[in-house]
Amino acid sequence: MKMPPEADRTVGLDEKAAEGGYPSVAPIGYQNVDDDIGITPHHQHAPIVKELFAMAATGEYSGQQLTRFAQHRGLRSRRGLVLNKDTVCDTILRNPAYYGTFRWGGKTYDGNYGPLITKDLYDRVQLVSSDDRAPRHDGTPSRTPDSLRAGPATASSSATSRSNGTCTTGAPAPKDASTTTRNAV
Repeated sequence: MKMPPEADRTVGLDEKAAEGGYPSVAPIGYQNVDDDIGITPHHQHAPIVKELFAMAATGEYSGQQLTRFAQHRGLRSRRGLVLNKDTVCDTILRNPAYYGTFRWGGKTYDGNYGPLITKDLYDRVQLVSSDDRAPRHDGTPSRTPDSLRAGPATASSSATSRSNGTCTTGAPAPKDASTTTRNAV
Protein backbone atom coordinates (compact mmCIF):
# COMPACT_ATOMS: atom_id res chain seq x y z
CA MET A 1 0.00 0.00 0.00
CA LYS A 2 1.40 3.36 -1.04
CA MET A 3 1.54 6.11 1.59
CA PRO A 4 0.01 9.52 0.80
CA PRO A 5 2.57 12.19 -0.22
CA GLU A 6 2.08 14.03 3.10
CA ALA A 7 3.11 10.92 5.04
CA ASP A 8 6.23 10.51 2.86
CA ARG A 9 7.16 14.13 3.55
CA THR A 10 6.62 13.74 7.30
CA VAL A 11 8.75 10.58 7.42
CA GLY A 12 11.45 12.40 5.44
CA LEU A 13 11.40 15.37 7.84
CA ASP A 14 11.50 13.06 10.86
CA GLU A 15 14.58 11.36 9.38
CA LYS A 16 16.17 14.73 8.66
CA ALA A 17 15.59 15.82 12.27
CA ALA A 18 17.00 12.54 13.63
CA GLU A 19 20.16 13.21 11.60
CA GLY A 20 20.46 16.75 13.02
CA GLY A 21 19.07 18.64 10.03
CA TYR A 22 16.65 21.46 10.80
CA PRO A 23 13.34 20.20 9.34
CA SER A 24 11.25 23.36 9.25
CA VAL A 25 11.17 27.03 8.32
CA ALA A 26 14.36 28.73 9.53
CA PRO A 27 14.14 30.78 12.74
CA ILE A 28 14.76 34.53 12.38
CA GLY A 29 18.52 34.97 11.98
CA TYR A 30 18.88 31.85 9.85
CA GLN A 31 17.97 31.04 6.27
CA ASN A 32 16.87 27.71 4.82
CA VAL A 33 19.28 25.84 2.56
CA ASP A 34 18.74 22.77 0.41
CA ASP A 35 21.06 20.34 2.15
CA ASP A 36 21.04 17.91 5.04
CA ILE A 37 21.66 20.69 7.57
CA GLY A 38 18.55 22.65 6.57
CA ILE A 39 19.57 26.10 7.83
CA THR A 40 22.56 28.41 7.86
CA PRO A 41 23.11 31.79 9.57
CA HIS A 42 21.70 34.72 7.60
CA HIS A 43 24.53 37.11 6.74
CA GLN A 44 22.62 40.24 7.87
CA HIS A 45 20.27 38.99 10.56
CA ALA A 46 22.45 36.50 12.49
CA PRO A 47 24.71 39.20 14.01
CA ILE A 48 21.64 41.15 15.16
CA VAL A 49 20.16 38.08 16.85
CA LYS A 50 23.50 37.42 18.59
CA GLU A 51 23.57 40.99 19.88
CA LEU A 52 19.93 40.73 20.99
CA PHE A 53 20.78 37.70 23.15
CA ALA A 54 23.84 39.45 24.59
CA MET A 55 21.75 42.49 25.51
CA ALA A 56 18.94 40.38 27.01
CA ALA A 57 21.42 38.40 29.14
CA THR A 58 22.42 41.56 31.00
CA GLY A 59 18.89 42.04 32.37
CA GLU A 60 19.29 45.77 31.75
CA TYR A 61 16.93 46.10 28.79
CA SER A 62 13.15 45.90 28.67
CA GLY A 63 11.34 43.86 26.07
CA GLN A 64 10.31 47.12 24.44
CA GLN A 65 13.93 48.31 24.30
CA LEU A 66 15.09 45.01 22.83
CA THR A 67 12.30 45.15 20.27
CA ARG A 68 13.18 48.72 19.28
CA PHE A 69 16.82 47.68 18.92
CA ALA A 70 15.84 44.80 16.61
CA GLN A 71 13.56 47.07 14.59
CA HIS A 72 16.17 49.82 14.32
CA ARG A 73 18.80 47.30 13.14
CA GLY A 74 16.41 46.04 10.44
CA LEU A 75 15.54 42.63 11.86
CA ARG A 76 12.30 41.50 10.24
CA SER A 77 10.05 38.47 10.16
CA ARG A 78 10.31 35.94 7.35
CA ARG A 79 7.51 37.84 5.63
CA GLY A 80 9.37 41.13 5.98
CA LEU A 81 7.17 42.45 8.77
CA VAL A 82 8.43 44.59 11.64
CA LEU A 83 8.91 42.46 14.75
CA ASN A 84 6.72 42.92 17.81
CA LYS A 85 7.66 42.37 21.45
CA ASP A 86 6.16 38.88 21.64
CA THR A 87 8.23 37.79 18.66
CA VAL A 88 11.43 39.14 20.23
CA CYS A 89 10.78 38.01 23.82
CA ASP A 90 9.06 34.69 23.20
CA THR A 91 9.83 33.47 19.69
CA ILE A 92 13.49 34.50 19.50
CA LEU A 93 14.81 34.68 23.07
CA ARG A 94 13.14 31.42 24.16
CA ASN A 95 14.10 29.32 21.13
CA PRO A 96 16.84 26.73 21.85
CA ALA A 97 17.50 26.42 18.10
CA TYR A 98 19.82 29.41 18.45
CA TYR A 99 22.31 27.36 20.51
CA GLY A 100 21.95 24.25 18.33
CA THR A 101 19.10 22.20 19.81
CA PHE A 102 15.63 21.99 18.33
CA ARG A 103 12.32 20.26 18.99
CA TRP A 104 10.54 18.29 16.32
CA GLY A 105 7.66 15.85 16.66
CA GLY A 106 7.77 16.00 20.45
CA LYS A 107 11.47 15.09 20.59
CA THR A 108 14.60 17.19 21.12
CA TYR A 109 17.50 16.93 18.68
CA ASP A 110 21.04 18.31 18.48
CA GLY A 111 21.36 20.21 15.23
CA ASN A 112 24.22 19.84 12.75
CA TYR A 113 23.94 23.51 11.79
CA GLY A 114 26.05 26.33 13.21
CA PRO A 115 24.58 27.76 16.42
CA LEU A 116 24.40 31.56 16.70
CA ILE A 117 24.97 31.61 20.46
CA THR A 118 26.33 29.37 23.20
CA LYS A 119 24.12 27.36 25.52
CA ASP A 120 25.61 29.38 28.38
CA LEU A 121 24.34 32.64 26.86
CA TYR A 122 20.93 31.09 26.18
CA ASP A 123 20.74 29.84 29.78
CA ARG A 124 21.67 33.29 31.13
CA VAL A 125 18.84 34.87 29.12
CA GLN A 126 16.40 32.27 30.46
CA LEU A 127 17.58 32.85 34.03
CA VAL A 128 17.28 36.63 33.76
CA SER A 129 13.85 36.41 32.21
CA SER A 130 12.13 33.48 33.90
CA ASP A 131 12.44 33.99 37.64
CA ASP A 132 10.30 37.07 37.78
CA ARG A 133 7.31 36.37 35.58
CA ALA A 134 4.31 38.13 37.00
CA PRO A 135 1.05 36.22 36.76
CA ARG A 136 -1.68 37.60 34.52
CA HIS A 137 -5.04 38.58 35.94
CA ASP A 138 -6.26 35.00 35.39
CA GLY A 139 -3.32 33.54 37.38
CA THR A 140 -1.37 32.17 34.39
CA PRO A 141 2.21 33.39 33.84
CA SER A 142 2.75 36.44 31.70
CA ARG A 143 4.05 35.61 28.21
CA THR A 144 6.65 38.35 28.41
CA PRO A 145 8.89 38.16 31.47
CA ASP A 146 8.85 41.30 33.58
CA SER A 147 12.63 41.58 33.32
CA LEU A 148 12.14 41.99 29.59
CA ARG A 149 9.12 44.25 30.04
CA ALA A 150 9.89 46.67 32.83
CA GLY A 151 13.29 48.03 31.84
CA PRO A 152 16.33 48.64 33.99
CA ALA A 153 15.81 48.92 37.71
CA THR A 154 16.42 52.26 39.30
CA ALA A 155 17.11 53.22 42.89
CA SER A 156 13.51 54.34 43.23
CA SER A 157 12.01 51.11 41.89
CA SER A 158 10.97 48.17 43.99
CA ALA A 159 13.37 45.83 42.20
CA THR A 160 15.30 43.28 44.17
CA SER A 161 18.85 42.04 43.77
CA ARG A 162 19.69 38.50 42.65
CA SER A 163 22.99 36.70 42.30
CA ASN A 164 22.90 36.99 38.52
CA GLY A 165 22.29 40.74 38.47
CA THR A 166 19.40 43.05 39.05
CA CYS A 167 15.88 41.78 38.93
CA THR A 168 14.16 44.41 36.84
CA THR A 169 10.66 43.85 38.03
CA GLY A 170 8.75 45.22 40.94
CA ALA A 171 6.23 42.38 40.71
CA PRO A 172 6.68 39.35 42.96
CA ALA A 173 7.70 36.07 41.39
CA PRO A 174 5.02 33.39 41.16
CA LYS A 175 5.10 30.99 44.09
CA ASP A 176 5.10 27.89 41.85
CA ALA A 177 8.20 27.98 39.64
CA SER A 178 6.77 25.26 37.39
CA THR A 179 4.24 27.76 36.04
CA THR A 180 7.04 29.77 34.46
CA THR A 181 8.18 27.09 32.01
CA ARG A 182 7.09 27.28 28.38
CA ASN A 183 8.02 25.44 25.24
CA ALA A 184 10.10 27.63 22.94
CA VAL A 185 9.55 26.07 19.55
